[in-house]
Amino acid sequence: MGEVRVRIAPSPTGYLHVGTARTALFNWLFARKEGGKFLLRIEDTDRERSKPEFERDIIDGLRWLGLDWDEPIVYQSQRLDLYRQEAQRLLEMGKAYPCFCPPEELERRRQEMLAKGVAPKYDRRCRRLSPEERERLMKEGRPFVLRFAMPLEGEISFHDIIRGEIRFANRELDDFIVVKSDGFPTLQLRLRRGRPCDGHHPCHSGRRPHLQHAPPIAPLRCLRLRAAAVRSPAVVAWT
Repeated sequence: MGEVRVRIAPSPTGYLHVGTARTALFNWLFARKEGGKFLLRIEDTDRERSKPEFERDIIDGLRWLGLDWDEPIVYQSQRLDLYRQEAQRLLEMGKAYPCFCPPEELERRRQEMLAKGVAPKYDRRCRRLSPEERERLMKEGRPFVLRFAMPLEGEISFHDIIRGEIRFANRELDDFIVVKSDGFPTLQLRLRRGRPCDGHHPCHSGRRPHLQHAPPIAPLRCLRLRAAAVRSPAVVAWT
């Protein structure tokens, strides 16, 4: 396994949550048991909702719980150049595309799908734009996000150390946003690009994030980066 390096990566968009504290505890205990390192990474790329008071509350709360980290705190906002480089690579590979759909239009379509009893998902209309149409919209100065072009066939799989092989059909997954209109990366790009950069192994998380882990594995493999192993501590705690 080599040196164990695990971390907790809270977003300062709210006060410390009990779930975050629990996951931090599992990571900290695992690092101490294995003689490894426990790191703290602040996911501060949501510029609208991130607040200094939330960051202070998270840090103070973890310290109050007796959890300490072994290296300086890493702030995701200080890594924007890295994520922009990787997003550009995805564009050049044809694995990502600009989406010009305004938020209000996306919400209208979402409500229509919900009314029909259909799971809301982006309809990929900007994925079908021609290069000429994209260039025209760019020249007009239309705001856009960058979406990952999820494969339309096959499946995504990864190994959970506790629960075994986890699989999702690609057709069930969305063309998720990797870079927002303000140029900041989303969780789906940060989640997977950050781990190889930090050298983390493995990833401890609860049951719910399995679907969250599935989409980011696709761009990670396109970029030829190694996926961290996933472990579900909730299973260890409650079964």
